[in-house]
Amino acid sequence: MKRYAFVLLSVLCLTVPSVFGYEVTERYRLGAVVEGITYIENGRLAGKVAFMDGWTVYLHDPVLGGYEKLFSVAGISFQISPRGIAFISQGDFAGNFLLSDVLNSNTLFLVSDTGSLVGDVHAQGLQWIGAEGLTQITGGPYQGDIALLAHDNSFWHIYLLRLEQSGSEINAYLVRDILTISYILQNYLAGITYLPADFPDPAYANMFAVSQYTAPTLNIFNDQGTRVASFQGVSNCEGLAYIPNGAYRGKFFIADYFLLETQIRNLDGSLNIPVSLPSVGLGLGLWGNLKLTWLRDRQQMMLFHWDGTDWSMPTYLISRLSAGEWRKDSGFRYTRLRRVLSITDMTAGGTYQIFGIVSPRGQPVRFEVQRLDANFGLVSQIAFPNQYTGRSFGSLVYVPGETIADDRYITPFQKSIYSFDANYSYPAVIIDLTEKVTNNISQLCYDSAVKRFYVLDGTMLRVFDAAWNSVYNFDLSEAFVRPFSEIAKFTSGDLSGHIALLNDGDNELFILNFEYQIAGDLLTNLIRDVQAGGFKKGLTNSLVQKLENAKKSVEKKNITPAVNQIEAFQNEVRAQAGKDIPAASAERWLALSADIIRGLQQIL
Repeated sequence: MKRYAFVLLSVLCLTVPSVFGYEVTERYRLGAVVEGITYIENGRLAGKVAFMDGWTVYLHDPVLGGYEKLFSVAGISFQISPRGIAFISQGDFAGNFLLSDVLNSNTLFLVSDTGSLVGDVHAQGLQWIGAEGLTQITGGPYQGDIALLAHDNSFWHIYLLRLEQSGSEINAYLVRDILTISYILQNYLAGITYLPADFPDPAYANMFAVSQYTAPTLNIFNDQGTRVASFQGVSNCEGLAYIPNGAYRGKFFIADYFLLETQIRNLDGSLNIPVSLPSVGLGLGLWGNLKLTWLRDRQQMMLFHWDGTDWSMPTYLISRLSAGEWRKDSGFRYTRLRRVLSITDMTAGGTYQIFGIVSPRGQPVRFEVQRLDANFGLVSQIAFPNQYTGRSFGSLVYVPGETIADDRYITPFQKSIYSFDANYSYPAVIIDLTEKVTNNISQLCYDSAVKRFYVLDGTMLRVFDAAWNSVYNFDLSEAFVRPFSEIAKFTSGDLSGHIALLNDGDNELFILNFEYQIAGDLLTNLIRDVQAGGFKKGLTNSLVQKLENAKKSVEKKNITPAVNQIEAFQNEVRAQAGKDIPAASAERWLALSADIIRGLQQIL
């Protein structure tokens, strides 16, 4: 295809508004991401346990079982997904939930039991760096106050806060800081719950139970911040709640991050009742820093995630059996890179190219590309040019050329695209997208069948042709209100032509189909271009009618008739090229219509 055809396509499709809505064809959870648990003492939901799982609060009835969605907080201004959750059973704000944001240094969020924001709660007199657990103190000298488990990168704290309404503002005032212990990753604290005056063992009444994520330990702290006891807990424990009434009065509800080990238990573990909750998706133990790629030849999705361990990234291959049914085919740890950033599809040379960091933690970041065979065995290693040490590159994408020597490998840095040859030689060709994107780019993918790049830009998906001309922009907030973290294009299998987007907070894949919208709008623009050509009325009407028929077929999602009708348009254009249709116009229309056909044929 001539390069100018791409340029014209870009201009045309941006001149008219979209009339075709893209569709979310599937949503699938890869695993749970439970951050906090709270018991609901009173009100319409009394006796149930609320889970903060990603962006969503779920309910569980400890007696009857079951697991249901209560509300989503994705529309609230958290910097990342919330960490702690506490039900407020007493005081002026009773009946609401209080939520913490790990990255927000002075703000909590008060949310109703239907998910509406009651108000931001602004801390007065203190700041934290990482907020984790929350609980309300329901007795003793601090009755009604909130206990916040947080750290400042030096120490862990249990801040006692008093919530007060002042006009339209809600403030949290520091009452006491009762805990100051050294903050180290090996001693990561996560969940907190209050033990009231009538706790079955009076030795621990009016104290706090705190779970340790990095060890299966439950610690008991008094209101002076002294650790008075430790008990066996569960590994990766985030959720911890005390049950003050009902059938399980005096016991704890405790859950690990992935909902794989959930229990109702005594403090000392003498009674341990496993809680059977429906498995979430594939049940994968994933949290943050996920990387995904669709491998065309294998018809599998490859997932990497960093679990805090360098040189050992959990890696999974999953496949889609049918709509809503996915399967984990294998899992292993990739140990040849400190951090994996991405893996390309199989290249024409018969290798996958995996891209990642090889420099030790604390040193300037150096990158390496490792070539792998079809079974992911190491073939060779290529050091990234030293001139790029320390840059925050994103995913690596393979762009096949006419020959292997023409292959390109691209990776984004800030608002630019670095394009390398097959040997990753210095210097790279740099494409500046400053005028075409709003945010720094980290994630993108490429589909060689349609010669398009798909770039995540905040809540926008931007589509570019092979020469980096803008083709289309989609507002992804219509599907999910927060930015997606990963993108992959299905280039084979039943979902060919669709795009997978990852909602990192919920570990949820969104499968979207954009091609009907692109094809419909490109047909609209092509119709207008033909009508503006000033040709014989009979010829114009004939060409437009074929395109209108194709557009109606696209609206009905009848791809084969649409392709046939576009091909009929092409046949007539070829027959009149250089006669009633100038050769330049004919070439342009044939190129544009071929683009539309290629896009539609992906989703046949």
